[in-house]
Amino acid sequence: TEYTVVIIGGTGQVGAAVVAALLVSSQCREVVMISRRAVANSLGERVRTVVIDTESAGFEQAVATLVQGVSRPVYGVSCVGWLGQREMERELERDGAGEAILHNWDMR
Repeated sequence: TEYTVVIIGGTGQVGAAVVAALLVSSQCREVVMISRRAVANSLGERVRTVVIDTESAGFEQAVATLVQGVSRPVYGVSCVGWLGQREMERELERDGAGEAILHNWDMR
């Protein structure tokens, strides 16, 4: 089954490795990267970058809206620590979009 992955922190060192691993799979239909700032997309048409300020008061609602608009099933990955992970998990569960399979890739 093809799936979509929404990732917070996909432009960092660990996040970039996660995105690269996802793109190897032909079952990964799309990777949607949430980023604090615009970045050049050199990863191809299966990767979409969405700029959302992770510290803004509207971050949670912006993520919820984004998740509602992606193809199902959708999975969430956070490479920014526990705060981003909790927000992503909450939005996926609230929307009923798919399983909240989240991993914290914190290298500490």
